[in-house]
Amino acid sequence: MARFSSTILGVGAPASMKVATLADFVKRARAEPGKFNSAAVPGITELAFDYFAHNAKITTTKVPYKDIVQAVNDLAEDRLQVYSASYAILRPQREAGRITVLAQMGRERAPSLRYIPTGIEAGFPELEMDGNVGLFGSKALPAELRERIGADVVAVSDDRAIEDKLNATAQTPSRGGAKEFAASIERQRAQIATIAKALGLQPTR
Repeated sequence: MARFSSTILGVGAPASMKVATLADFVKRARAEPGKFNSAAVPGITELAFDYFAHNAKITTTKVPYKDIVQAVNDLAEDRLQVYSASYAILRPQREAGRITVLAQMGRERAPSLRYIPTGIEAGFPELEMDGNVGLFGSKALPAELRERIGADVVAVSDDRAIEDKLNATAQTPSRGGAKEFAASIERQRAQIATIAKALGLQPTR
């Protein structure tokens, strides 16, 4: 019914690796194929990272986690060499100086993270995925009601206090009504289909 915000997604590496950019990391990974350990939050974040790795021609050993949020601690200790997750997960260790965030994954830099380039800007357009957040409703709702609710959500969210709260939780405002949200979902659906085809993934059902 309405698009509300976008969760900021990013890719981090241990500060001890002393890689300043995504290109630096790719160069290191290509020089030492299979040596580096990686992890990514399951879902669209992992798909985007795998697509990036596939196109960048780098090979890492993917480490499974029961609680993927804890992977950032292994990243800080250099037990993982690359980790793709929401910036909210990466931020505490970045602020502690223990990891470097190499890129954010949105199409554009988040207003609160102007100093971190996007994967597109870094020369790796495959590392692009928006963390869409929005409001869904029943299919039984009349179209007119969906549009009205969506417009109300957009109007209420157009507030500096709400924007500040979104930034504090590592999100960026991405307001839009039902049509805009549907277009975002369709774009992401097509994007995931492209990734799945490139990686040879097949639906399980």
